[in-house]
Amino acid sequence: MTSEREKFAGRLNETLDERGFPRLGQGRQSELAKVLGAPPQQVGKWLKGQDFPRTSQLVKLAHHLGVRSNWLLAGAGPKYPEEMSEEAESATRLPAGVEERRTPPPLSQTVLTREGFDLALMWMRLPPSQREAVRALVRSMLPGH
Repeated sequence: MTSEREKFAGRLNETLDERGFPRLGQGRQSELAKVLGAPPQQVGKWLKGQDFPRTSQLVKLAHHLGVRSNWLLAGAGPKYPEEMSEEAESATRLPAGVEERRTPPPLSQTVLTREGFDLALMWMRLPPSQREAVRALVRSMLPGH
């Protein structure tokens, strides 16, 4: 059985192949580490399916490679941003008349707990209509609603 980390590594290596990075064992790890400003040992763990990147590194990685972070992390949704359907894009927007109540911390300060990471993986596997239902439920449970 293939773990989620190994599946992530497969998507990452596939995209690096498409982008012309050196092969694994021929400089891929060091080149990617240099591009991201990350320790080579850490990057090696991502490439071999031993670990996931931190949220901030995942966002940098997806941006640099031109792929959606949801796809890179969990294989959810289209690979490239331009492949998003209008339905999927609208599902990520807040409903009319609803404003975001808090500004999230900058990604560089965001640390995901294991529980938060597991929830994020499950969230990304939901279809847009179910995401909206969960979003509405969570909002209704927040203090002040």
